[in-house]
Amino acid sequence: MSTIPTVITDLLKEAGLSAQQSCWQLPQNKNVWIVNHKSLEKLAAMKDIRYTDCKVELADSTNNAYAVSVIGHLGDRSEWSIGEASAGNVRGAGAYYFAMAEKRAKDRVILKLLGLHADVYSEEEADDFKDAKPEGGDLLIEHNAAARDNWVSIAYIKGYMAKEDWAAAAEAYAEIPKEHREILNIAPSKGGMWTTDERKLLRPDGEVQRILTQELRENAA
Repeated sequence: MSTIPTVITDLLKEAGLSAQQSCWQLPQNKNVWIVNHKSLEKLAAMKDIRYTDCKVELADSTNNAYAVSVIGHLGDRSEWSIGEASAGNVRGAGAYYFAMAEKRAKDRVILKLLGLHADVYSEEEADDFKDAKPEGGDLLIEHNAAARDNWVSIAYIKGYMAKEDWAAAAEAYAEIPKEHREILNIAPSKGGMWTTDERKLLRPDGEVQRILTQELRENAA
């Protein structure tokens, strides 16, 4: 069992917060620590973190998939991140997808600016982890990291698939590294990014994957 990283305990103490009340361990992986959203907001206020350029990157009401990007500033440093929210990773009917996407984007920016993103996660992402089976905890963490790294491509792919533009979707899908494509292939009921219909299109016999496979063969010839 790991201990809370010193870098987060020192910051929490500086803000007058208790690490025991602000943090907890991921049940499926005791080496992963979660920090609650309220504490991250207080840390951001203490450090005078400011936000600019909050943009909607994806708004797909048909599939309940949304994404918001934001840039955060701390002194002369700036960091950028995207927060995504979908029916697969937000609990409850009538969920506030945009609000959750914004929270996730800002929390990720805070963690980056404070140098914590390699050590802890925000609680706004923790629902996915809590709902995962014990043996799937690490995989879901990898999935969420891959989704953050490739969200621009994912947003385009979702848009193209919604328009049934399989060729454009295949071209955007090819931009995602193969190892990340495999990591992202998690069922939406387990917090996966793709909807059930989208996963069908990305299967080996799906429209998008068939075009991509054909293009790869032609390029290799």
